[in-house]
Amino acid sequence: MHEKEIEKIDKQPRRKGGGQPGNRNAFKTGLYAKEPRALRKQIAAWKRETRALLQQIEKEFPSPPSGGEGRVRGR
Repeated sequence: MHEKEIEKIDKQPRRKGGGQPGNRNAFKTGLYAKEPRALRKQIAAWKRETRALLQQIEKEFPSPPSGGEGRVRGR
Protein backbone atom coordinates (compact mmCIF):
# COMPACT_ATOMS: atom_id res chain seq x y z
CA MET A 1 0.00 0.00 0.00
CA HIS A 2 1.04 3.55 -0.54
CA GLU A 3 1.40 6.06 2.26
CA LYS A 4 -1.61 8.06 1.03
CA GLU A 5 -3.85 5.00 1.18
CA ILE A 6 -2.69 4.23 4.73
CA GLU A 7 -3.35 7.83 5.82
CA LYS A 8 -6.80 7.70 4.24
CA ILE A 9 -7.66 4.52 6.15
CA ASP A 10 -6.38 5.97 9.43
CA LYS A 11 -8.43 9.17 9.07
CA GLN A 12 -11.81 7.43 8.67
CA PRO A 13 -14.04 7.96 11.71
CA ARG A 14 -14.25 4.99 14.04
CA ARG A 15 -17.59 3.27 14.33
CA LYS A 16 -19.06 3.05 17.80
CA GLY A 17 -20.42 -0.18 19.26
CA GLY A 18 -24.09 -1.06 18.89
CA GLY A 19 -26.50 0.00 16.17
CA GLN A 20 -25.30 2.73 13.88
CA PRO A 21 -27.41 5.81 13.05
CA GLY A 22 -30.21 4.91 10.67
CA ASN A 23 -30.11 1.22 11.59
CA ARG A 24 -33.70 0.19 12.32
CA ASN A 25 -32.60 -3.20 13.61
CA ALA A 26 -30.45 -1.77 16.38
CA PHE A 27 -32.70 -2.62 19.33
CA LYS A 28 -33.51 -6.26 18.56
CA THR A 29 -30.99 -7.51 21.11
CA GLY A 30 -28.88 -5.95 23.78
CA LEU A 31 -29.13 -3.78 26.81
CA TYR A 32 -32.03 -1.57 25.68
CA ALA A 33 -34.21 -4.31 24.15
CA LYS A 34 -35.26 -5.85 27.46
CA GLU A 35 -37.68 -3.14 28.63
CA PRO A 36 -39.64 -2.68 25.37
CA ARG A 37 -39.93 -6.46 24.96
CA ALA A 38 -41.25 -6.80 28.52
CA LEU A 39 -43.75 -4.00 27.91
CA ARG A 40 -45.02 -5.67 24.72
CA LYS A 41 -45.49 -8.93 26.67
CA GLN A 42 -47.50 -7.11 29.34
CA ILE A 43 -49.68 -5.43 26.70
CA ALA A 44 -50.32 -8.75 24.94
CA ALA A 45 -51.30 -10.40 28.25
CA TRP A 46 -53.63 -7.50 29.07
CA LYS A 47 -55.28 -7.78 25.64
CA ARG A 48 -55.83 -11.54 26.09
CA GLU A 49 -57.39 -11.01 29.54
CA THR A 50 -59.62 -8.22 28.24
CA ARG A 51 -60.85 -10.31 25.30
CA ALA A 52 -61.63 -13.22 27.64
CA LEU A 53 -63.56 -10.93 30.00
CA LEU A 54 -65.55 -9.43 27.13
CA GLN A 55 -66.47 -12.90 25.86
CA GLN A 56 -67.58 -13.89 29.35
CA ILE A 57 -69.73 -10.74 29.66
CA GLU A 58 -71.33 -11.37 26.25
CA LYS A 59 -72.26 -14.92 27.35
CA GLU A 60 -73.76 -13.77 30.66
CA PHE A 61 -75.53 -10.68 29.30
CA PRO A 62 -76.70 -11.26 25.73
CA SER A 63 -77.59 -8.13 23.78
CA PRO A 64 -81.31 -7.40 23.33
CA PRO A 65 -82.91 -8.13 19.96
CA SER A 66 -82.44 -5.38 17.40
CA GLY A 67 -86.13 -5.31 16.42
CA GLY A 68 -86.94 -2.78 19.12
CA GLU A 69 -88.89 -5.18 21.34
CA GLY A 70 -86.66 -4.84 24.39
CA ARG A 71 -86.66 -1.05 24.37
CA VAL A 72 -88.30 1.04 27.06
CA ARG A 73 -89.78 4.36 26.01
CA GLY A 74 -89.40 7.43 28.17
CA ARG A 75 -92.50 9.15 29.62
